[in-house]
Formats: sequence, C-alpha cells, structure tokens
Amino acid sequence: MQRWLILIIALLVGGYLIGNGDVQASRNAVNQALQQNLTQVRTYADSDPGNYGYAKFIQRLYYCGGNHCLVQTSPEFRRLHPADRTNVVNQTQALAKMVLVDQGACTSRQVRAGLQLTIKIGCQTVGYSQVNHHYRYHWLCHNKAGKLK
Repeated sequence: MQRWLILIIALLVGGYLIGNGDVQASRNAVNQALQQNLTQVRTYADSDPGNYGYAKFIQRLYYCGGNHCLVQTSPEFRRLHPADRTNVVNQTQALAKMVLVDQGACTSRQVRAGLQLTIKIGCQTVGYSQVNHHYRYHWLCHNKAGKLK
C-alpha cells in the first residue's frame, strides 16, 4: 500500500514539475512575441506617430501569466499628462491582447474585459489597472499638475 501511495505522489509531483516547465516555455515564447511586436511597432512610430507613437514610451512588455502583464515604460512616460498616459497604456494593452490571443496564452473572451496591468518606470510602480475595470488606471506618485514624480 505504501509503495502505491509513494508511486502516486511521485507521478503527481513529476507531472506538476513537467507542466510548470511547459508553462514557463510558453510564457517565454509569449514574451518573445510581445517584444518582437513592440519592436516592429516602434519602427512605424516615426512615420505614423498618431497610431504608433505610444511605442516610444514602452521599453518592454512582460507576460506574467493569466491575464496579467507588466509594462516597463521609459523615463519620458513620467512627464505625460494622465490622459496621455492612459492613451499610451490602452494602445499597449491592445497590442498585448492581440499577441496573447495569437500565441494561445489567452482566448479573446478571456481578454475582452482587458488585461490586469502593472506599469513601471525602472523599479518604481507608477500605475496599475483597476481590478473592476482594466481600462481605468490608478496612477501613483503624481503631483498637482498630474505629472508623475
């Protein structure tokens, strides 16, 4: 009886570890696709800033799993007015949603309500999407003019 119990536990643990490896590999593939798409969009930013200018403020997109992504922004993002920051992040969110669905990390139904985003400049978190509405953002550390400190 003990041997069977040990065997079952070993199989469950082994399956869990192998499964986590697959998850990490797919997350790496999604992150690579996010970065490739962001790089491609940046090449359009100079010729069509109205549609692609947002990419100049985004340094990196990182898929954390589920419907959560980390958006690493440039220091220039700090000087944007809150409405402009929201526009940049909304366009970034659209790009991320497209890549997550294309890569099979999420379905279009799963991302319909938006992504849970954490927005950073360097190591400092400067904003995040609200839990009940992922297209509304809470900006941290801003002064009276609405600029980030």
